[in-house]
Amino acid sequence: MKIIKSSADLKYIYKLKKKGKKIVLCHGVFDLVHIGHINYFKEAKKLGDKLVVSITNDKFVNKGPGRPSFKINQRIELLEQVELIDYIIISNNFIATNVIKKIKPNIYCKGQDYKDKIFSDKNLKEEIKFVKKNNGIVKFINTKLYSSSQIINENNLNNFDTNIQNYINNIKKKLESHNISNLFDRCSNSKILNLGELIIDEYVFTETIGMSGKEATSIVKPIQKIKFLGGSGYISNLLSTFVKNISLLTFISKNKKDANFINKNLSKKVKKIFLSKKNSIIFKKRYIDNYSLRRMIGIYNVDEKQILQNEEKKLINKFNSIKKKFNAIILSDFGHDEITKKIIHNLSDSNHKIYLNCQINAFSRDTYSIFKYRKVNTLIVNESELRNELKDKFSKIEVLIKKSMKLFKFQNIIVTQGKNGGTGYISRSKKFFYYPAFNKNPVDTIGAGDTFFAITSIFLSNKIDPEISTFFGNLAAFVSTSFMGNEKVVKFEDLKKLTYHMIR
Repeated sequence: MKIIKSSADLKYIYKLKKKGKKIVLCHGVFDLVHIGHINYFKEAKKLGDKLVVSITNDKFVNKGPGRPSFKINQRIELLEQVELIDYIIISNNFIATNVIKKIKPNIYCKGQDYKDKIFSDKNLKEEIKFVKKNNGIVKFINTKLYSSSQIINENNLNNFDTNIQNYINNIKKKLESHNISNLFDRCSNSKILNLGELIIDEYVFTETIGMSGKEATSIVKPIQKIKFLGGSGYISNLLSTFVKNISLLTFISKNKKDANFINKNLSKKVKKIFLSKKNSIIFKKRYIDNYSLRRMIGIYNVDEKQILQNEEKKLINKFNSIKKKFNAIILSDFGHDEITKKIIHNLSDSNHKIYLNCQINAFSRDTYSIFKYRKVNTLIVNESELRNELKDKFSKIEVLIKKSMKLFKFQNIIVTQGKNGGTGYISRSKKFFYYPAFNKNPVDTIGAGDTFFAITSIFLSNKIDPEISTFFGNLAAFVSTSFMGNEKVVKFEDLKKLTYHMIR
């Protein structure tokens, strides 16, 4: 058996094909090789002369927290013991397209369970396209199905601590009486208005050069920039993969360059309801150390002014003219003075379900108040911001939540607590619930809170149990912490797949 590493190895595969040998390709994570895999390899090998197995590298395994259970070298070592396999190749992608392009197999094999997903699974469609492009065919192997995820979950091979494992077991019990596909389908039929402050974010990745020769200043060199939508722009892009009807009502400046960037980077599925404002767009630049990915400094370009009265009136009038089209409002207030008291009162009087994401920024820490809102369906807020609001540094989170209940009305409150997960409270049943953080070593936490808020809110708006809704939000937040910034969004189908992997 040979590990394909170089172009020379690939050339040897091509020579075999020229000699009339049929190359068969199988692809997977193979986190736990079992009898189902062996039978799968047996049937695949019968279809050709040489069997190549592609195995997904660790960072591209998207089966949820705790996966893969075994690192790439361990998984390769296990596959090397399977004599049916002639060659192994590592796949450095979430799907097999790159490997298919390299190997150009005569036959690409998938399990029988994929046969019904030809039209619905975007990744599979992409793989099939490249197989056919290289004159190959796709075969679905009909062997008895076994689930690696189920075996891993049942035997706690996810490397989860007791707290996370107990949490997952509790969610499994709650989901037993639900059809997961139905829960997601309910969300897709929602009519959502996303209202809030739109932000443009930029990351500047830098390389440290050293200290200045004249002063005690650290010198860095910019090596890469990425620019993406934040705030309500990011939330709209995220929700556009979950719901068919999503509109964004927000202010944008008259700056053509900013407007072009927003229009280019906002999903075409989002209906744009843009109002112009005199103030500039909220722009946040962060300098990142390229080696450690640590944020070094943030530079915010923000007009510290409220919107003008005529701008405020425009938003209220526009909202009143369209509000009947929506069954829920997802509201992002990042404390930059675009959501005024009059706007809030108007929203509260509309009798819509309002899901509120409140954040205090460096500019508004001393002046912003969460409790300027009279009533919302659900408030999602960070613990440090709630403590700042209540001027309470030491009380237990449950005490803070009860204090909040006396200041304004809500059906649910969820307090996010970073690496400690979070605490929720359902006012109707007077019940507290808790959830752990899945990712203890995030690549980047920017956007994780917005992801959690948006996904949790969309499920809550469809009358789905708050603990289940929070689980979906928690799982989506885990995915978002696996990459830098808001360049990517968690997608509807990916979250559904992760859910199945987690609860098998």
